[in-house]
Amino acid sequence: MKRLFSTILITLTSTFLLFANNNQEAITGVDISEVVITGNREYIPSNELPAAITTIDRESIESRFESSLLTTVTEQVPGFFNTSRGVMGYGVSTGAAGGINIRGIGGTNSAQMLVLIDGHPQYAGLMGHPIADTYHSLGVEKIEVVRGPASVLYGSNAMGGVMNIITGNGTENGFSGSARAAYGSYGSLQSQAGVSYNNNRFSSNGGILYNRSNGHRENMDFEQIQGTLGIGYELTDHYSISVNANLADIESRNPGTVSAPIFNNQADISRGNISVSLDNRNSRSSGSLMLFHNFGNHKIADGNGENEAELSYVFRSEDALSGINLYETFSLFEDNHTTFGFDWFHVYGKGWFAHDDGTISSPWNKSLPAVEESSNEFAGYVNFNQRLFDRITFSAGLRFNHHSIVGSKWIPQSGITYDIDAHNNLKLMAGKGYRNPTMKDMFLFPPQNPDLKPEELVNYELAYSGIFADGKLKINANLFHIDAKNIILVQMIDGRKRNMNSGELKNSGVELAARYKIEKNISVSGNYSYLYMKYPVVAAPQHKLYADIDWSCGKFRAVSGMQYIAGLYTDTTQGAEKQENFLLWNARMVYQISDKTSIFVKGENLLNSKYEINAGYPMPGITVMSGLNLSF
Repeated sequence: MKRLFSTILITLTSTFLLFANNNQEAITGVDISEVVITGNREYIPSNELPAAITTIDRESIESRFESSLLTTVTEQVPGFFNTSRGVMGYGVSTGAAGGINIRGIGGTNSAQMLVLIDGHPQYAGLMGHPIADTYHSLGVEKIEVVRGPASVLYGSNAMGGVMNIITGNGTENGFSGSARAAYGSYGSLQSQAGVSYNNNRFSSNGGILYNRSNGHRENMDFEQIQGTLGIGYELTDHYSISVNANLADIESRNPGTVSAPIFNNQADISRGNISVSLDNRNSRSSGSLMLFHNFGNHKIADGNGENEAELSYVFRSEDALSGINLYETFSLFEDNHTTFGFDWFHVYGKGWFAHDDGTISSPWNKSLPAVEESSNEFAGYVNFNQRLFDRITFSAGLRFNHHSIVGSKWIPQSGITYDIDAHNNLKLMAGKGYRNPTMKDMFLFPPQNPDLKPEELVNYELAYSGIFADGKLKINANLFHIDAKNIILVQMIDGRKRNMNSGELKNSGVELAARYKIEKNISVSGNYSYLYMKYPVVAAPQHKLYADIDWSCGKFRAVSGMQYIAGLYTDTTQGAEKQENFLLWNARMVYQISDKTSIFVKGENLLNSKYEINAGYPMPGITVMSGLNLSF
């Protein structure tokens, strides 16, 4: 497969260059592009980037009335899947959901998919994984998902891809705001409110959300409160500064599996982040200097079985991820974007078991003093993007990364895009991704192993996008192949469990997405992904299909969507493999009472399908919520 993709890349590149030399007529009004930032760290048309990028705009986010962004992303992005266990709340630790998987990269280790907020990384320093419950829709302008490795630009954890959550302050001067509240099945409440104020060069926004649910099973309560604040100021016509902060407190309970229920298993999670960014934009260069600090404090009670005494200890942890992102994009030649960047990360984590009497020890009655570790990482990279012959764009990138514990790495990526005409585009690319072992992998709990190496993969990809029927029909298609090695797995070594770089992945697949605007008031859209895995991965469906229809009439709007999942592994243990197939029907209806007020109702799993995503955690049947939207 690797030779096949290499042959295709060389053959088509040669053909493109030959064709371009013989047909140098300029293409004007290319409408297959959409301006994105995640694929290059600077705004650039997507048809000039070799990476596969899916964008979700603010209208699509708001029309779903979801507090969590992951539900919307799972519906809209082919190849993307996240685990869930209930009506609301993903939780953390054993039995948690919220795992993020793309193209079979992720599975139970969602640290292989990087989440960004406005370009800076978001993950727990100790455990190394995203905190799914903190990714909400409040104040979000856009989501960009890079499907495939983006480690040249973003480093570790971006080996599978990147989800960039882009926030905004609005554009109009003066005050504006919105509020939403919804209540429904199992005592579930979703509420949020946001306000922004802009005045010439000054911009600001703030918001708060509160969510809670009793859960569809006993001992599955969830409660969350989260606040955001953003301030921006244009210092001159070319320079601006911004400060963004986010603080969340989340409490969740885990009831255990149906066959082995757990009591008193509760997690109290506090997470926060703050970033300061100085941006510049000139005629031939633009860039940013960003300082950021993410932090968390976790208190987790492991719980007890039905006939067991409540444990006298809890697990405590503190972590932090601090860093600097510095990059500048220059136009060295005509139609050129060359980005030079530098990253520095400091990761800190501390974990311990705290007993009621104040002592510290482990639940397996062995001495376990507090584990406290840190690491430093710095990297330099260059990303070159050059448009040729008005049709071809050549891209190449290289990153040097040094980690204070696991050492140094070189990460390359290259690709080419070709605009067949104003409505059709082809892309070819090959890129490398990696993930450094986390503090947990190396130092926390058996089966820790301080000698672990980074996980690595190589991705080969061929993509097509086109527009037909006078712009009414848009189509995207991708073929990809992934080879991954040094995947961290637990093995028995000398009678003890130990993390080892013993795993590998060989995944190939097809991704399709289409949208057709039938009339002004009615459109249909859908996406499909097929994934072949030589070595099965938990939470990576073989088939994933989503299709919806969006219809409006006057003040009324309705969206009905169907999602089909097949070949979803919930357990890959040899001899005990489990797979799930299920069909979900979701629908949303909105009535616009006035320009500022609307009411809505949404239903999920309206077919009352019986299924599991986390093994042993049956998902809820039909759930319904209704609510009110206000804007001012």
